Amino acid sequence: MNALKKVFKRLLIFFENIFVFLFSLFVPKSKKIVVIGGWFGERFCDNSKALFLLLNRDKRFEKIVWISRSRAIVRQVQNEGFVACYYRSFKSFWYHLRAGTHIVDQGEGDIVPALSVRAKKINLYHGLPIKKVGVDCDSHVSKAYLAFKKISIFSPGFWGNCYFLSPSDYVDAKFSRAFLLKKRHLIRASYPRDYFVSCEHEENGFRPSGSDKIVFYFPTFRSKSDGKFDQASFFEKLDGFGLKNHVTFITKFHFADSENNSFGHFKKIIFLDKTFDINEILWRGDVLITDYSSVCWDFMLLHRPVVFFPFDFLEYKTADRGFYEDYPSFVPGEIAYNTNDLLSLLERVVSNPEGYMKENEPKYSDTLNKMNCMSKAFSIEPLIQFVLK
Repeated sequence: MNALKKVFKRLLIFFENIFVFLFSLFVPKSKKIVVIGGWFGERFCDNSKALFLLLNRDKRFEKIVWISRSRAIVRQVQNEGFVACYYRSFKSFWYHLRAGTHIVDQGEGDIVPALSVRAKKINLYHGLPIKKVGVDCDSHVSKAYLAFKKISIFSPGFWGNCYFLSPSDYVDAKFSRAFLLKKRHLIRASYPRDYFVSCEHEENGFRPSGSDKIVFYFPTFRSKSDGKFDQASFFEKLDGFGLKNHVTFITKFHFADSENNSFGHFKKIIFLDKTFDINEILWRGDVLITDYSSVCWDFMLLHRPVVFFPFDFLEYKTADRGFYEDYPSFVPGEIAYNTNDLLSLLERVVSNPEGYMKENEPKYSDTLNKMNCMSKAFSIEPLIQFVLK
């Protein structure tokens, strides 16, 4: 019965696509109009935001429109002098039909996917994989059904036939398998968000004061929580380390994570709201602590120390998403599997970052070149040329 419901749903999508296709024939498309959304329509951040800002500076385009499910975000973007629409508004529908290209960074639900018929569809995505993604980590849905969903006429707005941004051959191979893509559906260009890494920004009132070193702690999303890890105790120890070593910690949980910031008040830890766009402040950090998050590749462009803290390594490897490579030998930095080892490692890194970088330089260079061609030169021009083609 469940299978029949899924098939019936796809048939409804098929007829919806046909209706929108016929209706859209009466509305002329323009290559110079682009609609962009991100993160389920609930955030203004990451690759989509960076590309939105960059395209608004490009005189080759007539109109770049941000689509959001949040009226607050619509007002925010409009107050900054840009065009933004609530996703269910008449203007949103009009721009969807007029735009030659529709762009997202999470999935088609970032905008109004049903109206993407006849438009170029591009997923910028938001992470270069350490952990498995797409069908590689989804054991609950058969690959046959996922392949069926990707058949263009049975996917909303023909999004099954979308293009993906990929910055390297290594990522090409992973994305092709994880998202069931053909090579011609991969666009080689830089991740737009690394524009923020390449220049200094002051955003959202972020003004750490004093002469402290700034250490970021940005953990990744977990499909399954680890109740064995005592977050409150962990942050108490970080705060003590910060007081002793003149370090301010900046942390933020993943937007999709269920964790909150209710761990008490600390003197040396700043908790950012989960909607905050960390890409715009990466340049301020001296050291990054992460686990399996792709933020490590962005921070590495600054050529500063990255420390890996996979406190739930075995559980994540066997019961959560798992990894594409042998994690201990693949990640470009030293690993601490528990809090005490992390603090010992941090003491060495904070006091001698140059020595840490020198020790890990070969791994840094090799891994960054494999994962991310942006290490050589930031360029989204190939992406822009694809949109205008």
